[in-house]
Amino acid sequence: MAISKTKECYVYVTLPGQTEPVTAGRFVVDYVDPHAPVGIFVYRKSYLDRDDFIPLDPVNLPKSHSQYEQHILDGLFGAFRDASPDFWGRQVIDRSKLAQGGAVGFTDFEYLLNGPEDRVGALSFGTNKEPPPPVRDFSRRFNLTELMELATKIEEREVIEDSSAQGTQAEQLLLARTSMGGARPKASVWGESDGKLWLAKFKASKDRWNDPRVEHATLLLAKACGIRVVNTHVETIGGSDVLFSERFDRDTTDGLDLMKKKQVISGLTVLNDTDVASARTRWSYPLLAAEIRKVSVEPDDDARELYRRMVFNALITNTDDHPRNHALMMDGRGWRLSPAYDLTPRPTISPTRHHAMSVGKDAWGNPSSEGLTQTLLSQCDDFCYSQAQAEALIVRTRDIIQKSWESLFLVEGVKPVECDMLRSAFTPEVLLQGVEKLRKKR
Repeated sequence: MAISKTKECYVYVTLPGQTEPVTAGRFVVDYVDPHAPVGIFVYRKSYLDRDDFIPLDPVNLPKSHSQYEQHILDGLFGAFRDASPDFWGRQVIDRSKLAQGGAVGFTDFEYLLNGPEDRVGALSFGTNKEPPPPVRDFSRRFNLTELMELATKIEEREVIEDSSAQGTQAEQLLLARTSMGGARPKASVWGESDGKLWLAKFKASKDRWNDPRVEHATLLLAKACGIRVVNTHVETIGGSDVLFSERFDRDTTDGLDLMKKKQVISGLTVLNDTDVASARTRWSYPLLAAEIRKVSVEPDDDARELYRRMVFNALITNTDDHPRNHALMMDGRGWRLSPAYDLTPRPTISPTRHHAMSVGKDAWGNPSSEGLTQTLLSQCDDFCYSQAQAEALIVRTRDIIQKSWESLFLVEGVKPVECDMLRSAFTPEVLLQGVEKLRKKR
């Protein structure tokens, strides 16, 4: 089917402390060249004139009456891409569309418009100049068993014989999905007892170990190493473990079944880069620290926090530390590095451990993603750490991990056989040899 030459929508934002969105501007994607769509965004004058104006992206969309253009990411600005359905959300949308007799194959712009109410951050999108009222209904706990069963069928691409039931169920999960990132089956769930919004992450059919319990234990381990992490817990529902991760981009409201939203942009957006493998020119922890320091209200603290996470990731072989697994959020005072999330070890038999982003420079001064002590230390001053402070941090973090990871995992319900499967992630031999040299040096 031919794509029209332009598609447009309005961008809405829920400002800090509010529950009702306002129109922030107009977004158009020009498909004159279908292989190189161009995105165009202009802030609405009434939004620019507000005393409580906040840029949708402090790095790439600062306050201005000018027209912004985007020539990468199929025309989507990074902040808009962050609010789009993730891989899992797109599967649910496609399944729902098929159930209604349609064909799959949305453009990125169409996925954006079909995104969920619980999308990450404070942005939403629509074709009307004025935003619709917020949706008040989120999935309650009693829906989770049904949602888990349907999630498994969607993940495994099973055919549901009753097409009408398929449509109803898919729509239910569609309302519960999230754009928080990743391919794992998940849903946003409102906690009746605490009034908070939680991200429920289900087991995937191809998991080699109990991923909900492993992720929960890893976040507790990170917290023990002095890292700010998202609040999590594990519950067993319908015989299956589910990880509940508190949505840090939502706040509760008194007496209302509505949530206050916080703006969020991913590290990928902060870096103004793409996730296309052949074009990742700025995937770098030092570059991310530099960009965060430009906009954070606590620039030095956030740079040091990012360094602690980088060191921790190296010591547990979390090589899935791509920029979308880091984020900035707007709190009551301004932009801050969000709590850490999506931390999991990645066991491997390889002696070299390369991360998704460069962690420093190698012996020849070139950017390197290999988790080695010399690489981790090479640009520590970019993270507001002196050489001596960085060395002490690496040794201390290593000691905490080596002394407590296995006992902590066992206490949190990870089985001994699963710990054996994960062990190589916690024994990066080349890095540990470097840490021992630092210890002797001290």
